[in-house]
Amino acid sequence: VMIRIICHELESWFLGNLAAVEKAYNMKPNSLSKQQSKKKYRNPDQLNSAKQELKRLVNEYYPGIHSKKIAPYLSLTDNTSHSFQVFIKGIKHLLSVSP
Repeated sequence: VMIRIICHELESWFLGNLAAVEKAYNMKPNSLSKQQSKKKYRNPDQLNSAKQELKRLVNEYYPGIHSKKIAPYLSLTDNTSHSFQVFIKGIKHLLSVSP
């Protein structure tokens, strides 16, 4: 049994993978992802308001609707959010020990 509580904003996970945001919003390739190396996007879990940051980047972000739009494009390996990587590591561990 493994328990994971996601306490950071889900938007931190999206900011950790700006290429996914580009794809979800049909943006020009590299228009956002070129910013991934900036300090705030290298560790998006440290942002005070990831939701506001995402809203600033895409100008049309509404959490309930747009989370579903971005999530399918998230890379399981190319995400700079530490909390996302911990979550994925936990899921992989559970899958490896499941009968």
